[in-house]
Amino acid sequence: MKGSPMPYSSVRGWARRVTVRVLALALALAGLTALADHDSSAPLSAEPTAVSTTQAAVTPPPMGWASWNSFASSIDFDVIKQQTDALVSSGMADAGYQYVNLDDGWWQGDRNADGSIAVDADLWPGGMQAVADYIHSKGLKAGIYTDAGKNGCGYYYPTTRPAAPNTGMEGHYQQDLETFQRWGFDYVKIDWCGGRVEGLDQETTYKQIAAANGAATAVTGRKLVLSFCEWGTGLPWNWATGYGDLWRTSTDVIFWGQTPTTGMMLANFDKGLHPAAQHTGYYNDPDMLMVGMSGLSDAQNRLHMGLWAISGAPLL
Repeated sequence: MKGSPMPYSSVRGWARRVTVRVLALALALAGLTALADHDSSAPLSAEPTAVSTTQAAVTPPPMGWASWNSFASSIDFDVIKQQTDALVSSGMADAGYQYVNLDDGWWQGDRNADGSIAVDADLWPGGMQAVADYIHSKGLKAGIYTDAGKNGCGYYYPTTRPAAPNTGMEGHYQQDLETFQRWGFDYVKIDWCGGRVEGLDQETTYKQIAAANGAATAVTGRKLVLSFCEWGTGLPWNWATGYGDLWRTSTDVIFWGQTPTTGMMLANFDKGLHPAAQHTGYYNDPDMLMVGMSGLSDAQNRLHMGLWAISGAPLL
């Protein structure tokens, strides 16, 4: 209405425009003064040349889909096959989302007489190599889960399946990593529930696992991306670079059965900011995305993706 006070936002915008114009005028006047003071007989300085025009390719962080937030321990070959197909049909694979990662629950903890992992044929007909082969047949990469201790998190915190003991790889580091590589997996997430309960040292344990991974690769010729998941308790950003490819910087962004919130994502985003540790091929990991879970609005989903993207975090 005519004669009514200008809204605060309008005043602020007007003031900003005036300030910008004043600054621009001041800079222009400064330039004219410099030209006037310059000896007209001397040539003007040439435009500065760029220090370098070379651009280095940067390896993107792991991007894809992981099973935990949607399925907890209730995964089998059919679930993984369906999600692999969906990653392709949705266009996500073409956009760079390459990984299909099996999280906790895929293994029930049985071992053969030689210590090798025994796979439940009812859950995984054809075995785990058939799972990796199917994922690869779609042009994608396959990830799998284990724990640094004797037991995985599903033993201490069972969700959709009963607790299964002996689901960690302690005492079998190289053997299990060789097994994952022979099956054709490309990525392994190494959790810390068993390690925490046993009081293992984070840095010592994960460096042992990295050495075992290298030894396994020397045997199989295949490399695994190592995801250290000790929740930031051992300050991995100070020592994990060059041993793991990515490392968790905090506890889970959401625990099974909770409703996702903005506060959860903000807390993990803040804890994941350790820029000195993150560079080409090494990543701070604030945990798997909650995007698409029931309870978040479109705006919250966009905020979540934006926060993880600007911090260079894995998008899983």
